[in-house]
Formats: sequence, C-alpha cells, structure tokens
Amino acid sequence: MEQEPITSTLPPKPAQRGQALVEYALILTLVVMALVAAVAATGPALGNVFSNTVFNLVGITGTPQDLYSRGGPVAFWLTVTYVAANPPAARSFP
Repeated sequence: MEQEPITSTLPPKPAQRGQALVEYALILTLVVMALVAAVAATGPALGNVFSNTVFNLVGITGTPQDLYSRGGPVAFWLTVTYVAANPPAARSFP
C-alpha cells in the first residue's frame, strides 16, 4: 500500500527574507526623526548656552563690529597684506 503525498491547500508562505533589516531601518529612521525634532525644538536654548559659554570664557559677544569704526576696509586689507608679507618665522615675538 502506497500512501499518496500530502498536499497542502494553503497558499505558500510569502518570503520573509530581509524583514528584520527593514524593521531596523524603520526604527533607525524614527530615532533620527525624534533627534531632529528634539534639536529643532531646543535649538535656541542650546544656542544661548553656547553663546553664554563663549561670553564667559572670552568676555566678548558674538555680535559683529562695525568695520568703519576700526579703520574700514582699507585698514583691514593693509593688515592682511602685512600678515601675508611677514610670515610668523620672520616676525619676532616678545
């Protein structure tokens, strides 16, 4: 007596290969989106912390200064030309 092979009437299972990789990619995407949202929400506060730290260390604010009160563009380019013409090895420091 030979038995006939058992055949299934259920549809074949879909391939699940790569499913874990897709899930990890989705989790990573959600984490990155949460970090971006957190930084965007706290951006001004973080900027103030760094500005206060720089002010406490250096003693000056990060606001730009008026070039014309310090000699204007001509004085700036004269300084640049002097520094370029006299490398640090040629200058003596006290």
